[in-house]
Amino acid sequence: MKQSITANVGTMSFPAYLPRQPSAHDFLYDVQLRGEILRLASTPQIFQMTNNPLAGPLIFILGHVDATMGFTSGIVLTIEIVFLDGSSVKLRATLNEQAAYVANSAVDGTGQTLPDPTTNAPGYAGRWYYPPGHENNMARFLEYMRQLGVNVQYGATGSGSGVIVCHWKPENNETICMVPR
Repeated sequence: MKQSITANVGTMSFPAYLPRQPSAHDFLYDVQLRGEILRLASTPQIFQMTNNPLAGPLIFILGHVDATMGFTSGIVLTIEIVFLDGSSVKLRATLNEQAAYVANSAVDGTGQTLPDPTTNAPGYAGRWYYPPGHENNMARFLEYMRQLGVNVQYGATGSGSGVIVCHWKPENNETICMVPR
């Protein structure tokens, strides 16, 4: 049995991130936050953050593992974790096992794919567009790219307002993101 659920963690308290709330950017880069959310997704508590009609039966199955051991190995969940800013990541879990991040599934609040730190530098190449009103998403994206070691340069010409263009240079294995002024 395969099931997809969406869990909103926007109302959860993450003391290390106060006064702001974490995002998908933070999930990708912060091993402590990632571990906390993966542990949460591996417990019945994750179903309290969703309005999925199967939550009740799945919690019951988890509570009666001894009687349903053979059945639970066939239950695979895809869990979309949604943060307060609208960004999200996907996790995959088989009941009674540790959840795992689904590679390249993180998106920011505007729905754009975030580069995955488990990939190499060529995986960071791309174009991201942040329209007016999404300055916060753009700032978080640029902060995240810097954390990945990407060289961010301002004053790009020809990229258009709000368009960030990232290129990988194979000769020195470096990614450079050009940001318009």
